Parts: sequence; structure tokens; C-alpha cells
Amino acid sequence: MEFEIRYISFYVIQVDGKDEQANKQYKHFQTLDTEEFETSELKDFLDGELKKIVKRKAERHPKSEQVPTKIGRFIT
Repeated sequence: MEFEIRYISFYVIQVDGKDEQANKQYKHFQTLDTEEFETSELKDFLDGELKKIVKRKAERHPKSEQVPTKIGRFIT
């Protein structure tokens, strides 16, 4: 499987509280386009992580925070 990254955004997530009472807030940190991503140090790391994800079954939106692989939420 091949991945094409056109844009990749990173967010800082702040969690106050625990379990059901947790209040989650997020703030945009950085967005990279294809060219920025290709020349970034993140590329090698994420290429390796994406290969690992493809090899194992992963839940798309897991309910538990303790799952071995989390894909996250994608917007297309």
C-alpha cells in the first residue's frame, strides 16, 4: 500500500480531567504541504510508522486509549 501525503496537520491536545469527565481542547500547531513534508525529518519516521500500521489490523476510531495502534481521524 502506498500513501500520498498532500497536507499533514499537527494539533496540540490538552486534556483536563479523567475518563468521561475529561474536557479536551485542541489548538492547531503546524501544517506541512507535500514539499515541506518530503524534506522534513518527520518523513522517515512516519514512513516507518505507516508501514507498521499497514501490516497489522488497527481500529479506525478506537474507544480505548490503550489500543496498540491508533490511526486517528482523517478528513478527506
